Amino acid sequence: MIDYVKSNVSFIAILIVWLLVGIYSAPLSYGLIPLTVIIFKRRDYYAEILIGFFFILMISDSRVKSLAFSVDVKNIYILLLAAFVLFDRKNFTPFQNFHQKYIPFFLVALFCIIYSPYAGTSFSKVLSYFLIILVVPNFVHKAYSVKGVQFFRELIFFGSAMLLIGLVLKYISHDVVYLADRFRGTLGNPNGLGIFLLMFFLLFSVISEYFKNLFTANEKRIIYFLIFYSLILSASRSALTAIVIFVIFRYLYKASPFIGFIIFIIFLFGYQLITSNIVPIVIALGLEDYFRVDTLKEGSGRIIAWAFAWEQIQYNFFLGRGFGYTEWIFGQYYEILSRKGHQGHAHNTFLTFWLDTGLIGLVLYLQAFLLQFIQAAKQSRSAIPAMYAVLFSVFFESWLTASLNPYTIQLVIILTVFTTFKPMEVALQEELVKVKRNE
Repeated sequence: MIDYVKSNVSFIAILIVWLLVGIYSAPLSYGLIPLTVIIFKRRDYYAEILIGFFFILMISDSRVKSLAFSVDVKNIYILLLAAFVLFDRKNFTPFQNFHQKYIPFFLVALFCIIYSPYAGTSFSKVLSYFLIILVVPNFVHKAYSVKGVQFFRELIFFGSAMLLIGLVLKYISHDVVYLADRFRGTLGNPNGLGIFLLMFFLLFSVISEYFKNLFTANEKRIIYFLIFYSLILSASRSALTAIVIFVIFRYLYKASPFIGFIIFIIFLFGYQLITSNIVPIVIALGLEDYFRVDTLKEGSGRIIAWAFAWEQIQYNFFLGRGFGYTEWIFGQYYEILSRKGHQGHAHNTFLTFWLDTGLIGLVLYLQAFLLQFIQAAKQSRSAIPAMYAVLFSVFFESWLTASLNPYTIQLVIILTVFTTFKPMEVALQEELVKVKRNE
């Protein structure tokens, strides 16, 4: 990681300048950051452009008021990246058509805007979601063509550095990285940090599988330490469970995909039994403080949110009322839901997509989403376990229904690796076959 800092001093300095200008003169940042990105583009710094975007998405999730400028900047940033891809398409050859599988879903999402209580906002959310799926795969591929595997190494080191900064701030500025006595690092809230850690763990695991020997044993130990120490401090139950799901099923799928599938089916059917007895199980293990057993009893208000979301779905079953409708309807009933013990939104990606785009939109999204993992499973033993982990996470949070956050971009990068590259073992086997044929 020290080598990363030494070899990227100029880039890190630029990010610091972005941060300082945004904090002390937000309007100036709206011109400075896009101008810097344009200069990066002219110099073929595609890796820096994408990592810079990742940086802006991370700080935009923060609740620190001085970082509010990043919320506006990320909208400008994604439009600029889209302009690069669309108007300089020849420079992104071979063009990544990752987005094509999702076009039916986006058509339904656009149609649902007709029923939206605020069509303008709904359209902007659909557009940003489409652009993130269009832009990120092409920039990943371009960054790799310019820098090779070094791009993925720098991406992981950057994410690790952000985790390290959060841990350092724990001892320097406690209030900045804590929320309601729970650690949130450089993210907006502890659960958000948990989601970030889950996706970063999956990203690191997939990159390590596809590009072996990219990281030394000591580097891996440091990265895993940063992830798990941050996870312990965040006390994110769903993120911890999702990581455990990935690790267990990755091992099972290595031994036997069939056994892994059977175990997952058993897990699904046994889930209700586990959750109904979760409180005495946690108490018996002596982990009631870490797992916040008092919130387990009422599911942190999620059951109330799910019941309300399902009630609203009945009014718009097959076609929803546009992106952002879930946020709007929960806002309309905020006081009633608060009295029942819930604050927030649906806390479930499936219900949120259903409310926003209807059953038709939900099915079309899941079709494209699951198909990519299933296709990747032909060459990677991490694909299906990663799918299980993500599905578990989004069952308890709605982060996948949004695009401009530090979680969805990591998922798109993971899927890009799955669909664009080949694990080292697979590539070597194919080369051996070609050599034998030539002989």
